[in-house]
Amino acid sequence: MALVRDQSGFIERFVHARTSWGFIASLALWIGGWIAWQYVPGLPHFDMPPANEKFGLLNFLLSIEATLSMPILWMGMERAAEKDRLATEQRHNTEMSAMREVLAATRDLVARLSEVGEDVEAIEVHVAEIADTVTTEE
Repeated sequence: MALVRDQSGFIERFVHARTSWGFIASLALWIGGWIAWQYVPGLPHFDMPPANEKFGLLNFLLSIEATLSMPILWMGMERAAEKDRLATEQRHNTEMSAMREVLAATRDLVARLSEVGEDVEAIEVHVAEIADTVTTEE
């Protein structure tokens, strides 16, 4: 179980880091530095373009990075969607519980009013409508 928590924490940290402006800026600087390095005279040029292909090694490395990071980003998005779904379900259950409590209190009020002889026919109809709403949404 601890391994699962560690993996989910890693995924969340990874997704957070990869979707930040800091990451975008650092990646842009890294790519810019890579390209600039290839044109500075006197430095070893390790990614010199062959005939018609420019920066083949850079392209290859970025493709590998994208291939490896996309599944992790997708897992993070799926986890976030699952958390949202669970939160929505919990909120719905809480609201339904509150509706049941209001319905019970209203029925109690109707019973007490009928004891004192008040005309409660309209209230009973409204309570029945609420009861139908509560039972159909469950």
